[in-house]
Amino acid sequence: MCRVCEGFSIEDVTVLGATRIAEHGYGIQGVIGPGGDEDGAGSWTYTVGLLDAVGHPELIVAGLLPMDGSSLLSLLAGSVLEGERYRIGDTIDLGEFVADVGAVHDIQYGLDTFSTWYRMKDAGVFGADELEAVQIKLPMEYFGAKSTQPVLSRPEARVDVSV
Repeated sequence: MCRVCEGFSIEDVTVLGATRIAEHGYGIQGVIGPGGDEDGAGSWTYTVGLLDAVGHPELIVAGLLPMDGSSLLSLLAGSVLEGERYRIGDTIDLGEFVADVGAVHDIQYGLDTFSTWYRMKDAGVFGADELEAVQIKLPMEYFGAKSTQPVLSRPEARVDVSV
């Protein structure tokens, strides 16, 4: 459940997030899409703080429930803090499958896609000037017959709907 849904104020959530970033070098924000689909459709998860901590673009995965997206991004963010770099066009061998690293279209930065990142920046949690992110794209077979993963390099793509 989200902290605001539990009664925390936005300010409280920001302080908690800032504490996590200070302790771990990054935080993770998960968003359940409209309707809270059980299969993750319309949901997305992204890191907050990697750009400031180690100069690495934030990571975003779409089409997964936040619990699943958080597990994946925690693994990848940990490796980033240890020196790994994920660049557009790279592939990541995750054992059971291979993920691709894709671009995130500029339009995403003007939408609510990364609202927690902007809230943290506005609160002075970190000093990165401009947001930069890469999408961790999972193979279609990961999703089964129904693809729920928007490709965020497309200007028409939205995280809360599959495009």
